Amino acid sequence: MKKIWLYSLLLMIPLYGFWIVPQNKAVKAQQEDVAVLQAETEDYQRKIKQLKDLDALLQNPIYDGVLERVPTTLEQEKLILILQKISESTGFIFESISFSRGENAALETSTLNANFTITGRADKFPDFLEAIEKSPRFMGLETFSYSIANINGIDVIDMSVPLYTFAQSNAN
Repeated sequence: MKKIWLYSLLLMIPLYGFWIVPQNKAVKAQQEDVAVLQAETEDYQRKIKQLKDLDALLQNPIYDGVLERVPTTLEQEKLILILQKISESTGFIFESISFSRGENAALETSTLNANFTITGRADKFPDFLEAIEKSPRFMGLETFSYSIANINGIDVIDMSVPLYTFAQSNAN
């Protein structure tokens, strides 16, 4: 009986060393692969959820026509016409305009920077801002400079307005 235990022990040592240890290492490697794949799956599921949330957000009617409000090119001529129309419709005189190009790194798009001057009644300035906001083109206006003079009992405002607008790509 002691010989059987001895032979069994002698057979188990090589069996353990040549079969069980490599199998154990293979199982651990597969478990690590499974953990990596599970992490990737969770990351993909999180990204899919973000895309679904964004899609749901874009289904909101407030975003209808967004791309139409951002032209594919910078289109200086159309911007001049829009600003002239807004100025005239709100009682301002469109006097001059100058342009420069820029880049918006955060949005990865081209910008058209315009600096223009207008003159008109000071009480019409809120109407002018509202018309800029409702413009058929997205425009940003962060600051402006102005001077007010009283001419024949009417407050007349002379403004220099820097604004920016976007194009869908880094186009001309």
